[in-house]
Amino acid sequence: MILDVTEEYVDQLISIDSSSGGYPWGTRNINKVCNQKNWGAYLFLFENLPAGFIVFQRILDEASILHLAVHKGFQQRGVAKKLLHYFIEECGKRSIASVFLEVRESNLNAIKLYASFGFQEIGIRRNYYPTSEGFENGLDMAMYVN
Repeated sequence: MILDVTEEYVDQLISIDSSSGGYPWGTRNINKVCNQKNWGAYLFLFENLPAGFIVFQRILDEASILHLAVHKGFQQRGVAKKLLHYFIEECGKRSIASVFLEVRESNLNAIKLYASFGFQEIGIRRNYYPTSEGFENGLDMAMYVN
């Protein structure tokens, strides 16, 4: 089941984010989800347990995926794929023409997932993401919603 995120779900997003591995988005950013104009999020429940979420921003006929996280215990079960599919369907219903995102250059699984939905690389952000050893590039990707 996929739900629109309201303030009552913020703690679940924080829990997923901190347990997803990698580089969490952080409590401060997640708390903004319900309080920023044009921001939104969807929460995926796997057998009624919070498994993943996607945060996005919509402006006019464009949307940007700001963060997608899956709880470590639910990874490799298609959660990210289902969230992305749902998000893109909702964009189509709302006359969103283009979707943009940035992804760590080292996140090959995410890049492969996005490409399977029609996202294409449109640019590189040099030294965009912090790492334990310095910085790594971010890939800018975009797709057009039918």
